[in-house]
Amino acid sequence: MAVFTRTTRNLIIKIDEFFDDIDIGLLIFREAVKAYIDKDMESLERHVHKVELLENNADKLQRSIGNDMITYSILPQQRADVITLIDVIDEIIDTIKKSILVAPLGDSVRETSVDPFILRLFQEENRVLSLTDYSRISRRGLQLGFSRRPEGRVLLTPVNFTVDSLEQWYIPERSITGDTLAYWITNDMISNMDSLFIRVNYPKTDSLLNIYEACDTLRFIHTAKSPGTRSRKKDTEGLEKKPSLNVTFSASKEKPLPPIQPLTLTFSLPLQSLDNSLIRFDDMTDSLAVHTRLQVDSLNPRVYRAFHPWEFNKRYRFAALPGAFTDLNGVTNDTLEVIFSGINPAYFGTINLTLSGVEPNIIVELLTEKKSVAYRAIAEKDGTLTFNYVNPAKYSIRFIFDENRNGKWDTGWYLMGIQPERVVMFEEKGVVTIHNIRANWEYDLSFDLKK
Repeated sequence: MAVFTRTTRNLIIKIDEFFDDIDIGLLIFREAVKAYIDKDMESLERHVHKVELLENNADKLQRSIGNDMITYSILPQQRADVITLIDVIDEIIDTIKKSILVAPLGDSVRETSVDPFILRLFQEENRVLSLTDYSRISRRGLQLGFSRRPEGRVLLTPVNFTVDSLEQWYIPERSITGDTLAYWITNDMISNMDSLFIRVNYPKTDSLLNIYEACDTLRFIHTAKSPGTRSRKKDTEGLEKKPSLNVTFSASKEKPLPPIQPLTLTFSLPLQSLDNSLIRFDDMTDSLAVHTRLQVDSLNPRVYRAFHPWEFNKRYRFAALPGAFTDLNGVTNDTLEVIFSGINPAYFGTINLTLSGVEPNIIVELLTEKKSVAYRAIAEKDGTLTFNYVNPAKYSIRFIFDENRNGKWDTGWYLMGIQPERVVMFEEKGVVTIHNIRANWEYDLSFDLKK
């Protein structure tokens, strides 16, 4: 027999009450529509008032449910799905309220005729912003998950430990999609604590999708893994072996680099120091030094890149002496060396795409046969875009009219009457053109976006 704590039972009661409000709201909406058609304005106003009360109560329950699940760590594995489901269902009664409030109380219903129109089918992006998950991924790593990319700052404030007001006790990291934030603890004393209480201020949407600053106190727990059973010989070897910094390289002898791609180094932890005097880039073919330096990625502090126009038929060497890199745990590298070459451009195709009618910015994407984006560029004015080093394959070309110039396609918003950004495919005589790109071929294409 399942045993529920008082907190869990209270949460179940709140969820039941929340769904009851939604059900009652639907019934009242049906009666409100009937009253509107019958021109019973007194009944309609009474139904409007009931819906407003239900909607306000549902909003309070929605916030309370989300806060309880996070604060008391209820259903941690399914927490994100439950909170997202509650947020989506809450939109039902929000839509009911908006629909019933815009009804003109003094006008009669009449039939009208309209001119032919175009219906656009699109899937709206998730507009609900909420904290869906949090965890301690390692002693130094904290992670926050959101329903979508947070708009605004996320602030972490210590509760059960103190830091100097000038100390930056963590290094932030953002995922490519932006909906996951990691924080790497730089302070050894803090990272050695098994339980951290941290107050998190973050942006969140209310029932009307307005963003406000929410605040939750979260507990991040580190659970040490059991060392297991090992032989005495292995224990002795483990004590003698000094830990070394691991680095992953984006190039190797078997993996040459095109000139448009940097050499990328990825570490398991952010670095606390980098000594460039211990790092060398060499052109082994001409016996010359390559003048480039490692640059940290703007989103991921564990990633460093070196940019250079790597040439075909040339061999390059990256070398780092011991102590060039030191991570947050104080672990340094042994001697590192990777040898690679520039890639042969004859293995790739080139597309020269001349565009006219560019207004506003146009996002140009080369799509594979599976409709995934392989290459991407932005055209700001009429002219020619060149796609170099295109892998031989079949591609279609998609154009996105980036009205707000944010560099991505924006979906429509039904409730606000906003259409999605326009999308056009490269077509000839009304048929989407498939371009078969071959190695060592150059293709000259043109397209008028005003057609």
